[in-house]
Amino acid sequence: MGNLNEQAVWESGVPYFEANAVLTGGPDCPDNIPIRALANRTLFLKALVEVISGSTDPLPQYWNDARGNAEVAAAIAAVVGSSPETLNQINELAAAIANDPNFAVTMATELAKKANLSGAAFTGPVSGPTAVIGDASTLLATTAFVAALVASRTGSAGAVNFRNKLINGNFDFWQRGTSIAAGTGSRYCADRWVSNSSGSTIAVSRQTFAPGQTLVPSEPTYFQRVVVASVAGANNQATIAQPIESVRSCAGRKVTRSFWAKADAAKSIAVEFAQNFGSGGSPTVTGIGAQKIALTTNWTYYTITADIPSIAGKTIAGGDDYLAMFFWCDAGSSFDGRTASLGQQSIVLDLAQVQLEVGAVATSSEERPAQVELALCQRYFQKTYHQNTVPANGAGGGLAFGLVANCYAGQAGSNSQPMAVWQFDVEMRATPTITLYNPSPTNSGAGGQWRNGSNDASTANASAYGMTTRKTNVYNSDVAVAASTWYIHAAADAEL
Repeated sequence: MGNLNEQAVWESGVPYFEANAVLTGGPDCPDNIPIRALANRTLFLKALVEVISGSTDPLPQYWNDARGNAEVAAAIAAVVGSSPETLNQINELAAAIANDPNFAVTMATELAKKANLSGAAFTGPVSGPTAVIGDASTLLATTAFVAALVASRTGSAGAVNFRNKLINGNFDFWQRGTSIAAGTGSRYCADRWVSNSSGSTIAVSRQTFAPGQTLVPSEPTYFQRVVVASVAGANNQATIAQPIESVRSCAGRKVTRSFWAKADAAKSIAVEFAQNFGSGGSPTVTGIGAQKIALTTNWTYYTITADIPSIAGKTIAGGDDYLAMFFWCDAGSSFDGRTASLGQQSIVLDLAQVQLEVGAVATSSEERPAQVELALCQRYFQKTYHQNTVPANGAGGGLAFGLVANCYAGQAGSNSQPMAVWQFDVEMRATPTITLYNPSPTNSGAGGQWRNGSNDASTANASAYGMTTRKTNVYNSDVAVAASTWYIHAAADAEL
């Protein structure tokens, strides 16, 4: 048996034998035609496979893996472009539009609700930030701003504009003296303002603005300077505060503190409120509205709001309850909760035009008449001296400027003693503590005693009695003295 002669051609068909075919031998006999057709096809396919195996892209009309991946990547890149990493996948794009299949409609609906920058006509309430009274910028004026402005101009908050809950916020009155030396403990400085320190020392003084200065508006006369020398210690602190009569003051309401301040360097202070419910009342609540305020070396205006807690369920007792507003200058770690972790520091703090009012808007500094402001101060402290004289033995400019009592010849016993009635200028907050002073300009004689008109004798038994919130009596404890005119000075203290 021999081999057929194969050709690498593709046979169009493969013949088959009829049922009655007669088979014969030989390479060209009909018997081998089907076999030759299959052999030719096989050789054709073999040659084709060999061609394909030796080519990098034998069928360019089809993708291989490398070319397909590259072209697919290029097509995707053309779609994605320079999209960020978090928005280059379809699921990320869907999440970005909140999986909203009607995103275009939704956006069109929302945009239709927006006002044009020009010519908008609002059909409902519109709110915005409230500017500070005195702001001359192009900010919109809210109704709160207008109400505060009207109140500041017309006095709708009270007959004489009692918007400011603080007394002597402009530091105009210093009945006890215009300075206190560096020290510790609780000491009054400007009327109604009390300094308190432990460990660290604090000194307070009245400072005068130059006439015509423009750094602080409204031409104030004075400001208060506080000098603190810090001493390290967890319980050491230094504050300036004002107790506001009645813990009911501002309870359950929002309040705004405003003030001008600067420091000797870029430093911070802390502000805080405390509710004291009086002797025998509920425990004091501290840390109200506590926050730090960053100061600079330039006069700067600050406004801070706070929510004063309700006093529902509290017990008020003793008649000496109050709301206190604090400026913290130095605070050991024990006071972190009351000072927003202010920390300890030495500082020179200047304060001017301090105001506290109900509401979320700071109005311009209230300017009550001087006689009104002084009367408010005198509810808590007053004296027989001139307002610029510090109460002390031998102060006051002479004998004739204090309380006067005459003792006449022929009287004896309790009838021969000096006695005077001091009718207070205003009714005091509570029955005051009376301190007596010898009026002798040379400070001769016993301190705190009557001095006679010749300035040659003093008593030894001067005392106050029959004190009320309206007046006090000063006598000599029923001890007789020589017939003469007698003089004495006094101070009355009904502070909280």
